[in-house]
Amino acid sequence: MCITKHLFARTGLQFAIRNMWNGDPISHNPMRIELVPLDENNNVKVIVSGKFYDDPAPPSPAGN
Repeated sequence: MCITKHLFARTGLQFAIRNMWNGDPISHNPMRIELVPLDENNNVKVIVSGKFYDDPAPPSPAGN
């Protein structure tokens, strides 16, 4: 993907992961990744949103 610095500075970039590694479509809402320009010093905020898998619940109640 080629994008100019000027366009990125105005809009940022958004991506959605809609397929698994082997090309099969996923069966849930896509993972989303957003790159947001913060300032003229090339600082960028990365926002990742989506369901987190393979995270078993802790053995104790929340907060312990």
